[in-house]
Amino acid sequence: MAQDDATFGAPGGEPTPTPEAAPPVPADFMSSVMARLARQDEFQKTTNDQLAALVAALTAPNGQTSRPQMICRRLFNTNPTETGGNHISDDSEPNETLLTDAPPIRPDLATIREIAELKLSFQQMSSKIHQVTRRLHKSRAYLLQPREPLLLAH
Repeated sequence: MAQDDATFGAPGGEPTPTPEAAPPVPADFMSSVMARLARQDEFQKTTNDQLAALVAALTAPNGQTSRPQMICRRLFNTNPTETGGNHISDDSEPNETLLTDAPPIRPDLATIREIAELKLSFQQMSSKIHQVTRRLHKSRAYLLQPREPLLLAH
C-alpha cells in the first residue's frame, strides 16, 4: 500500500522530522520578576527611611520625645492630628522632609553600629524569606507538572 507523499512530506515514503520548538520565555514572567525587584527596592528604601527616622526620634533631645504625634509622624510618615486617626499619608515625599523641623543631630558611633546591625538583620531575614518562597514555588511547580501514569507489569 503506497503512502501519499503529502502525508509524509518526502518522496520515498519517510516522514520528515519536525524540529522541536524551544519553549518561549514568557514576557509576563520577566515583567513579574522585574516588578517584584522594584517592589523589593521600594520596600528596602522605605525601611531605610524608617530606620533613619527611628534613630532621629530616639536621639532627639528629651523635650521633643514627649510629643508622640511628632515621633509617629517621623517614623511612619503619618499625621494623626490632621486626619483625626492613624491614617498613613500616601505622599511621595520621603521621611527626610518631615525631619526638617528637628534640630540637626549627629548619632554616636554606637547608634551607627546598631543601625548597621539592624540593616544586616533585615537583609538576612529578607534573604531567608526569599529562599523559603523560592523553595515553595519550586515545590509547587514540581507538584503541578504533568506526569505519565506509572504502568505496573504483572
